[in-house]
Amino acid sequence: MSDYGYGGYGGPAPTGGNGYGAPGDGYGGPGGPGWRPPAAPVGVGELLGETTRAIVGNLPTFLIASLLFSLPSQILTAIGTKRFTDSIMGMVGLGQGGVQDPAALFEAIDFTGIFIILGAALVGLVCNFICQGVLVYPSAESVAGNRVAPGDALAKGFRAAPSVLLISFVLMLFYILATMPGMVLWFLMIVGMGAVDGASGGGGGGALVAMCCGCPVAIGAIFVPIYWVFILFLLSIPSAVVERVGPVRGLQRSIELTRGHRWKLVGGTMVIFLILIVVGVMGNIAMIPFGGGMDASTGQFTGPSTMGTVVGAIVGTVQSMLSLILFSAFAGTAYARIRGADEGVDAASIANVFS
Repeated sequence: MSDYGYGGYGGPAPTGGNGYGAPGDGYGGPGGPGWRPPAAPVGVGELLGETTRAIVGNLPTFLIASLLFSLPSQILTAIGTKRFTDSIMGMVGLGQGGVQDPAALFEAIDFTGIFIILGAALVGLVCNFICQGVLVYPSAESVAGNRVAPGDALAKGFRAAPSVLLISFVLMLFYILATMPGMVLWFLMIVGMGAVDGASGGGGGGALVAMCCGCPVAIGAIFVPIYWVFILFLLSIPSAVVERVGPVRGLQRSIELTRGHRWKLVGGTMVIFLILIVVGVMGNIAMIPFGGGMDASTGQFTGPSTMGTVVGAIVGTVQSMLSLILFSAFAGTAYARIRGADEGVDAASIANVFS
């Protein structure tokens, strides 16, 4: 039996069927049990175009949701960075004032700021995943030609929060494991070159060369596995939200759905990463006037001003919002398009899940 039913184009012809319009006789009747409509092509251009339409059509929803989920980590990051930077500037001031005691200099550093920054990163990761779960709804509705109010998206997106949180926890473990080969490779290069250098009576330059020259290799060995894990499970949260399945099944569904489309997803996400890199560079340029430096009148180093901290928080929030919007919309629309192409499930059927 073909994908389009018995005989390839419809159901089995009934007795007396004329072949051109009778029910299921091959050229106009309803399809047989295996019938589904012809699949629309799924390409990088189509995915990016659908992503753009989803964002433009539901812009208020995307802006409000991304802002709500970006603010917690950005506020914590600003607080932690300010505390840590101020303590570093205090330590520099002690050194310039003649204090040379390493213990006294070390005690001047406020490591609480570091812990706040690390906590902000964790909060940001969790918020990113939950936000993606919330924005799956307007993304899927957009493919069906509908718009979604912000409150409706938040209410219905939170229904899958438990599964989304468990998926985020598993993915963080996968990302950590994916870094291991690159880290081990870099460590072995440094140790190996150090051993060779020691055996030849060198001064330790071999290990330093391995550390510097091996860094690009290590970064590649770390980045590629992490990126591939990202692609494999890109559709896990949309799967969990739309199909209302648990985290394990959501991860499995992402592997199933991405099969045959992974390089297209790589192409689409690479375009998004390039956009974010450009925006990041522009944000750094905007921060230059507030970045601190040396006070010409006193010769003392200064950290970012209060205004610099505020501007930095604003720039970071905008960048975080853009990242959430682009990747959430891309994942949601890719899920809808791929299911339509591979499983014959149209966008309206996916959207009905939320009604």
